[in-house]
Amino acid sequence: MENIEIIINNVLNNIKGLSSEHIYNLKIGLQSELYNYDIKIKETELTIINNNSNDKILKQFIISKRIEGCKDTSLKRYYSDINKFLLNFDKSIKEISSNDIKFYLANYQLKREVSKVTLQNTLMSLSSFFNWSEDNNYILKSPCRKLKSIKQDFKIKPNFTDEEIEKIRNNCNVRNRAIIEFLLSSGCRVGEISLLNKEDINFNNNSCVVCGKGHKERTIFFSNVTKYYLKKYLNSRKDNQNGLLCLKDFHIISCL
Repeated sequence: MENIEIIINNVLNNIKGLSSEHIYNLKIGLQSELYNYDIKIKETELTIINNNSNDKILKQFIISKRIEGCKDTSLKRYYSDINKFLLNFDKSIKEISSNDIKFYLANYQLKREVSKVTLQNTLMSLSSFFNWSEDNNYILKSPCRKLKSIKQDFKIKPNFTDEEIEKIRNNCNVRNRAIIEFLLSSGCRVGEISLLNKEDINFNNNSCVVCGKGHKERTIFFSNVTKYYLKKYLNSRKDNQNGLLCLKDFHIISCL
């Protein structure tokens, strides 16, 4: 703690133009922030050793991903996948090896009986974290660089038959009918139309701009049938919400 106090005092002594109250508050803030650090002075270099470095590096990674524009759902998945992994090893990320990751994934699949898709998503989260750690000089080399992607069994999902589509339509309320028609005619993902607001819809040419994966925008078009049911649904609403369609409780199975 002695070195920390020396550093804080040296920093504050070199700050000009602040009131005594601001300097006092700054000192308290620095003491609180540096409480969990040990600082050792080596010649002209400062070596800061964090008592909980893995967690702090993970938080820096999440902040970096947020700045890049990652959605909250992606950030939560990153944090969950990486944090679970790190808690399995009582070591610094500098000591994590490729074999550690292979062992974790094999054990994870065995115990949780997860699909290859889930396993690949976990590997992608770990790769993103360790590659970022290498790029930002937290580790010398990412243990994920030589790991191969997990081969997945891709199955082509059958399309709804005409009979099934009519069955869905016949069991829809006005809101669900608008959603179903929108999905069928535009080819949009549910996540894309969930972000749309009323003013995003251009009823003059039956179009709108949606934001898809990677925050990429694209213009989509919908049918006159969709236009009819969208207007019918919007005219039936009594709320003042700006969102075009409420998808919280929407599921195609519920329409069957």
